[in-house]
Amino acid sequence: MRTRITAAAFVGLATAAATAAAQTYPPMGDRMHSEVPAYPWQGPTELEQQGVPGATPGVPTQRSTELGTAGENDLVRSRHGAVVTQPREALTPMGTRELFADPATAAFAASPDLPPNVEVATVRALPRGGVERYVRLQPGARIPTHWTSSSTELTFLRGETSLVGAASLRTMEPGSFVALEGREVRELDCSARDTCLILVRSAGPLDIHYVGGR
Repeated sequence: MRTRITAAAFVGLATAAATAAAQTYPPMGDRMHSEVPAYPWQGPTELEQQGVPGATPGVPTQRSTELGTAGENDLVRSRHGAVVTQPREALTPMGTRELFADPATAAFAASPDLPPNVEVATVRALPRGGVERYVRLQPGARIPTHWTSSSTELTFLRGETSLVGAASLRTMEPGSFVALEGREVRELDCSARDTCLILVRSAGPLDIHYVGGR
């Protein structure tokens, strides 16, 4: 069965097609590169991707290889302004420079804050007045009950040392470690069998305050 299209119907279809072709629609926006939303009722997008001025499409943005300058990342600079940089700080005593310490070759000396048979050798200075130092006690030597203003860490390297606290007594052997808070009282007694060696690290100035004299 064949369907016949009259001349009037054909003219109507042609008119409808011409009208549709002439109809204009809002352009579809590019959300990745345009600041104008696709349609007015959408409002601004959350993140507008901006093209890099002077960049060739499809060619990666060249970055500066010079560290420590505003041109370190040209892409970030073009979108967000100059890159804020800070000058490199000089190495401090606690910096990244290699440091080798050997108590066998360290320059030990007596300290006016310690008993005569106790010697110290400074390893390095730390921030905020802290210090790392070796403390060497001759066999049978004793550092009477005392406290320090700063917190301290003690690593026992040689000998057998008795650590006497306010309510405790511990025998510290090579490899033992203890962390003490500031103003926490302690007493150190070295065994008569061997010299005792301790690596002391203080968070601040290593001042010694004796309880009841020395």
